[in-house]
Amino acid sequence: MRKVIVAIADGMGDLPCPSGGNSPLQQAATPTLDSMARHAVTGLCHTIPPMQPAGTETGLPALMGYSPEKYKLPRGPLEALGYGISLDADSVVWRLNIVSIDEHSLLHDFSAGHIDNELALPLFRRAQALAHESLFCVQGTSFRHLLVQRHNNPDEACALKIPAPHESHGTPLRDFLRCLQSEPDLQRLITGCLTMPESIAPDGKRLMLWPWGQGSKPTLPPFEELHGRTAAMVAGIPLAKGIAVATGMSTPDIIGCTGDEHTCYRTKAEIAASLLQTHETVFVHLEATDLCGHRQHFDDKCRAIERFDSEILHPLKQACPDAVFVVTCDHLTPVQTGRHHCGPVPFMLHDTSLPDVCGKHFCEKTAALSGLIIPSGPALLHLALTQGA
Repeated sequence: MRKVIVAIADGMGDLPCPSGGNSPLQQAATPTLDSMARHAVTGLCHTIPPMQPAGTETGLPALMGYSPEKYKLPRGPLEALGYGISLDADSVVWRLNIVSIDEHSLLHDFSAGHIDNELALPLFRRAQALAHESLFCVQGTSFRHLLVQRHNNPDEACALKIPAPHESHGTPLRDFLRCLQSEPDLQRLITGCLTMPESIAPDGKRLMLWPWGQGSKPTLPPFEELHGRTAAMVAGIPLAKGIAVATGMSTPDIIGCTGDEHTCYRTKAEIAASLLQTHETVFVHLEATDLCGHRQHFDDKCRAIERFDSEILHPLKQACPDAVFVVTCDHLTPVQTGRHHCGPVPFMLHDTSLPDVCGKHFCEKTAALSGLIIPSGPALLHLALTQGA
């Protein structure tokens, strides 16, 4: 059985530029990807099924072989697992963003300018002090936190349609609060924090808590049981780590893996290579490309892709030259919109045993020109595992 490496640059793909210009993946210098493409199958993959949220909570499990239609996986409880939090049957876990609100009471930034821990702490402590006895705030890092709610009717809370903040730029505050009318404890917590001095950011924007992605503890079959292979996950964000925990994968805590543009790319590659000594399949997740897409930073996204190429793929290819590689993204995060998109993502299935073809630059355009379309994330993983059998 050969080793399989699935390298996922979150949100790496973009839509075609309306003006005919390059996407970040087209523009970026990616010699490793281009070299790997000589012995590869490339194409497009539908990681996000119709009517499913175009997010990592859908696309990443799909690439791990878990059908989004069969397994509903809200962010909150997955991130709780990523933090090592045990959940009771009556617990509802909400992802809790710190966002910024502008002078017109509209959502300005889903990450409050990627707020640092020092600035986030006073507001988070205020939230802890205001929390009802049925609510428990869990501190994370930067803008990412959690809220655990003991609930008499978890199904009722889980059924609420709460918009994701990264998809809600410009949303009026009143519209968001209206979504939480049936959860008065949450409304009181949010409005209570808004009135405190701690809610004023240095730039004059108001900081606010935005709960969303709520759900109960997920139940998934173990990856090894499903696929007959041991597996591990290298990731910096709690969501990816939580998905790994839910599927029985190893997922080490790695110093310096921050879940943003400043993450330790090379450390991820080193840890992935070491995990391949004891596991047959290793997933490597990079968040930086997604964040740059959300911020609509074209040049930053190019740099993140280039570092993915040079500091993750290059050393992994050197360390594991005979492994089967899948390189792809879980969903699109186009810089044109700054929002997730459900369109098919470019992928590469690399294996040195495949025929040598003329060199080409791996990007959305060349992937589409191949004419190969894989119908789902599980189907792409099956193709890779079959190649590595």
